[in-house]
Parts: sequence; C-alpha cells; structure tokens
Amino acid sequence: MMKSPIKKHGDQYREEARRLSEKSGTPGDYNRDDPKVNIELDKADKADAEHKDSPLEGAYTSGAGGQAYVSNRQDFQQLQDRIAGAAISIMAGENDPQTQLERADKLAKKAQAAQDLLKQRAKNKRSTEKLTAAEKTEITKQHYLSEGDGTEDDWNALTPKAKKEMVLDYRTYYGFN
Repeated sequence: MMKSPIKKHGDQYREEARRLSEKSGTPGDYNRDDPKVNIELDKADKADAEHKDSPLEGAYTSGAGGQAYVSNRQDFQQLQDRIAGAAISIMAGENDPQTQLERADKLAKKAQAAQDLLKQRAKNKRSTEKLTAAEKTEITKQHYLSEGDGTEDDWNALTPKAKKEMVLDYRTYYGFN
C-alpha cells in the first residue's frame, strides 16, 4: 500500500533532526542536547504552524466553509413523546364509556339519516311516473344544494338549458323518464 503523497509540512525537518540524532548516537529519539537538532525541530514546528489552513484540514478542523452541527435530538424526542401521548389518550378514550356512547350516538344519527334518504329515494322512484317537469327540476335542485355543489344563488344563476341538462343527468339517479 502506498503512503500518502501529502506529508505534514514539518516532516522534512523532523527527518533531518532524526538523522542528526542518530549520528550523535541517539537512535529512535531526538538528541535535545544537540543545537542543530533543536533548530531542525523548531523549523518543523514553525512549518506546521504556518500551514494549518491547508485545504485538507480546512472545514473539518477550522470550521471554515462548513456549518456547525447542532443536534436536534431533543426536538425529535419531544415529537415522539407527543405522538406516544396522543396514541395513549386515544387508546384510553376507546375504553371510556362516555366516549363510546358519544360515538354510538353519532353512528345512530348517521344510520337514521341514511335510512331517511333511502326512504325518500324509494318514494321518489315510485312517484316519478307522476312527476311534472317542475317537480323533477325541484328534486334536482334539492339534490344539487344538498351535495354541496353550490348555493341557492348558484342554482338561480344557471340558465334554463343548464338546469334541464342537470335534470337529464339525474334522471337515472332518481329514475325520471
């Protein structure tokens, strides 16, 4: 495996200091008593200090060009706690008799409204043979208003031709001829 071609800037001076130390009989360490070794080590330290803003160290060590990381762990923990709390309250509400009664009442009202609508449609189907054009238009108008498609003013703004087309569109729905 190759060594990195990029060395620290003071490595050449440290190598010279090590070579001088070995000549003087101190292998593996620097001979600090030799002034030439100390000069080379000072040069190495100075070279390293001058080049601390190298692009290789750049944003990672000095923060230049990078953003400081701010942990949002607490925010995520709060979010998870809120979700868990909401789930627990919903589960507790499922077992609450008052909540169950309220839901049952809502379901009963919806069921009654559906039954009433079915009865009205059955009544309308039975009497479609006897309906006049005005009655068919009125039934279509009531359907238009009840479905949330528009308001009374919207209905009145429609042209007679548009109203007639709507009646024709609803004829299979209500069984008009």
